[in-house]
Amino acid sequence: MRQLDRGGSNRTTESAWMVTASGRYFHALTPAFALFGGGGLGGTFGTSTRGLEVTDDQGRVRQVAEETTTRGFVLAADAGAAYLLRQRVQLRAGLDLAWILGSEEITSIKGQLGMTTFNTGLSLAAHVVF
Repeated sequence: MRQLDRGGSNRTTESAWMVTASGRYFHALTPAFALFGGGGLGGTFGTSTRGLEVTDDQGRVRQVAEETTTRGFVLAADAGAAYLLRQRVQLRAGLDLAWILGSEEITSIKGQLGMTTFNTGLSLAAHVVF
Protein backbone atom coordinates (compact mmCIF):
# COMPACT_ATOMS: atom_id res chain seq x y z
CA MET A 1 0.00 0.00 0.00
CA ARG A 2 1.22 3.48 -0.73
CA GLN A 3 -0.11 6.97 -0.15
CA LEU A 4 0.57 9.63 -2.79
CA ASP A 5 0.42 13.38 -2.20
CA ARG A 6 -1.66 15.10 -4.90
CA GLY A 7 -1.11 18.66 -3.62
CA GLY A 8 -2.83 20.48 -0.76
CA SER A 9 -4.86 18.07 1.33
CA ASN A 10 -5.54 15.71 -1.60
CA ARG A 11 -4.06 12.26 -1.15
CA THR A 12 -4.43 9.02 -3.04
CA THR A 13 -4.27 5.65 -1.32
CA GLU A 14 -3.34 2.74 -3.57
CA SER A 15 -3.06 -0.97 -2.84
CA ALA A 16 -2.07 -3.50 -5.50
CA TRP A 17 -0.96 -7.16 -5.67
CA MET A 18 0.68 -9.20 -8.41
CA VAL A 19 0.90 -12.99 -8.10
CA THR A 20 2.70 -15.21 -10.63
CA ALA A 21 3.67 -18.87 -10.96
CA SER A 22 6.98 -19.17 -12.77
CA GLY A 23 9.81 -21.49 -13.73
CA ARG A 24 13.51 -20.97 -14.48
CA TYR A 25 16.23 -22.81 -16.35
CA PHE A 26 19.85 -22.54 -15.13
CA HIS A 27 22.78 -23.22 -17.45
CA ALA A 28 26.02 -23.77 -15.49
CA LEU A 29 29.13 -22.24 -17.06
CA THR A 30 31.40 -23.23 -14.13
CA PRO A 31 30.62 -25.16 -10.91
CA ALA A 32 29.83 -21.81 -9.18
CA PHE A 33 28.52 -19.56 -12.01
CA ALA A 34 25.37 -19.95 -14.12
CA LEU A 35 23.11 -18.01 -16.45
CA PHE A 36 19.34 -18.33 -16.10
CA GLY A 37 16.12 -17.45 -17.86
CA GLY A 38 12.50 -17.99 -16.99
CA GLY A 39 8.90 -17.01 -17.40
CA GLY A 40 5.61 -17.04 -15.61
CA LEU A 41 1.87 -16.40 -15.72
CA GLY A 42 -0.33 -14.80 -13.10
CA GLY A 43 -2.73 -12.07 -12.16
CA THR A 44 -2.91 -8.64 -10.58
CA PHE A 45 -5.59 -6.86 -8.57
CA GLY A 46 -5.84 -3.68 -6.56
CA THR A 47 -7.82 -0.63 -5.45
CA SER A 48 -7.25 3.09 -5.14
CA THR A 49 -9.15 6.01 -3.58
CA ARG A 50 -8.71 9.75 -3.87
CA GLY A 51 -10.67 12.89 -3.12
CA LEU A 52 -11.76 15.08 -6.04
CA GLU A 53 -13.46 18.46 -6.31
CA VAL A 54 -16.19 18.28 -8.96
CA THR A 55 -18.21 21.23 -10.34
CA ASP A 56 -21.77 20.34 -11.37
CA ASP A 57 -23.93 21.97 -14.10
CA GLN A 58 -25.11 24.71 -11.69
CA GLY A 59 -21.54 25.68 -10.77
CA ARG A 60 -21.60 24.09 -7.31
CA VAL A 61 -18.38 22.48 -6.14
CA ARG A 62 -18.62 19.24 -4.20
CA GLN A 63 -16.17 16.68 -2.84
CA VAL A 64 -16.26 13.20 -4.41
CA ALA A 65 -14.40 10.11 -3.19
CA GLU A 66 -13.15 8.47 -6.39
CA GLU A 67 -12.61 4.71 -6.12
CA THR A 68 -11.13 2.38 -8.71
CA THR A 69 -10.68 -1.39 -8.86
CA THR A 70 -7.99 -2.92 -11.08
CA ARG A 71 -7.77 -6.52 -12.36
CA GLY A 72 -5.50 -8.05 -14.94
CA PHE A 73 -3.46 -10.87 -16.45
CA VAL A 74 0.34 -10.94 -16.04
CA LEU A 75 2.96 -12.41 -18.37
CA ALA A 76 6.43 -12.27 -16.75
CA ALA A 77 9.98 -13.09 -17.86
CA ASP A 78 13.45 -12.75 -16.38
CA ALA A 79 17.08 -13.42 -17.30
CA GLY A 80 20.30 -13.06 -15.38
CA ALA A 81 23.33 -14.58 -13.73
CA ALA A 82 23.75 -16.59 -10.54
CA TYR A 83 26.84 -17.18 -8.42
CA LEU A 84 27.16 -19.84 -5.70
CA LEU A 85 28.76 -18.14 -2.69
CA ARG A 86 28.59 -21.21 -0.46
CA GLN A 87 27.08 -24.66 -0.85
CA ARG A 88 23.63 -23.37 0.22
CA VAL A 89 23.84 -19.63 -0.60
CA GLN A 90 23.38 -18.23 -4.11
CA LEU A 91 23.54 -14.60 -5.28
CA ARG A 92 21.41 -13.70 -8.33
CA ALA A 93 21.20 -10.54 -10.47
CA GLY A 94 19.08 -9.99 -13.54
CA LEU A 95 16.51 -8.19 -15.64
CA ASP A 96 12.80 -8.61 -14.88
CA LEU A 97 9.98 -7.93 -17.37
CA ALA A 98 6.21 -7.95 -16.75
CA TRP A 99 3.42 -7.28 -19.23
CA ILE A 100 0.02 -6.58 -17.65
CA LEU A 101 -3.24 -6.59 -19.60
CA GLY A 102 -6.43 -5.82 -17.72
CA SER A 103 -9.11 -3.31 -16.84
CA GLU A 104 -9.81 -0.59 -14.31
CA GLU A 105 -13.36 -0.02 -13.05
CA ILE A 106 -14.24 3.51 -11.89
CA THR A 107 -17.12 3.50 -9.41
CA SER A 108 -18.22 7.15 -9.76
CA ILE A 109 -18.95 6.84 -13.50
CA LYS A 110 -19.78 3.12 -13.44
CA GLY A 111 -17.40 2.51 -16.32
CA GLN A 112 -14.38 0.44 -17.27
CA LEU A 113 -11.13 1.43 -18.91
CA GLY A 114 -8.65 -0.88 -20.60
CA MET A 115 -5.20 -1.13 -19.03
CA THR A 116 -1.93 -2.27 -20.59
CA THR A 117 1.48 -1.75 -18.96
CA PHE A 118 4.98 -3.03 -19.58
CA ASN A 119 7.26 -2.96 -16.52
CA THR A 120 11.00 -3.55 -16.32
CA GLY A 121 13.25 -3.91 -13.32
CA LEU A 122 16.71 -4.90 -12.20
CA SER A 123 16.93 -7.42 -9.40
CA LEU A 124 19.61 -8.45 -6.93
CA ALA A 125 18.76 -11.30 -4.57
CA ALA A 126 20.36 -13.76 -2.18
CA HIS A 127 18.87 -17.28 -2.02
CA VAL A 128 19.42 -19.70 0.84
CA VAL A 129 18.55 -23.38 0.51
CA PHE A 130 17.52 -25.21 3.69
